[in-house]
Amino acid sequence: IRHTILTLESKKADLLSEAVCAKLQVRSWGEIRTAIYGGDRSLVASVAEVVAEESRKGDFTAEQILVGAAEHLSELISRMDSLLGNETLRIIFAGGIARQVPEVGHFLAKRHNQRLEIGERDIAEAASILAMQ
Repeated sequence: IRHTILTLESKKADLLSEAVCAKLQVRSWGEIRTAIYGGDRSLVASVAEVVAEESRKGDFTAEQILVGAAEHLSELISRMDSLLGNETLRIIFAGGIARQVPEVGHFLAKRHNQRLEIGERDIAEAASILAMQ
């Protein structure tokens, strides 16, 4: 979304930002803000799906966005491990991004292989399953 906003502001749209705008049905920063903050979380996941699709088509920026997102999630896992003092807890990667953008899950699996499960459930259901174990 940040990439799209920057390209709209600079008036240098690229295929990725055009695809995001088409998905959100917007043409300006104000319309993006209304769509993102006025919609539900599934809208953000749908944008991630567009980024993944463009990455699969060879868009370098889209690929870097996915890698950055996966690295950020991996860093969050490492911070939680450190805070909890336990690097053996099972990790379930679930929700819209997990289902719609498998590339992020594959990246996380490489970093946290034995502990990571890519869930097909929604976030609340996955959390309740972990809590019961």
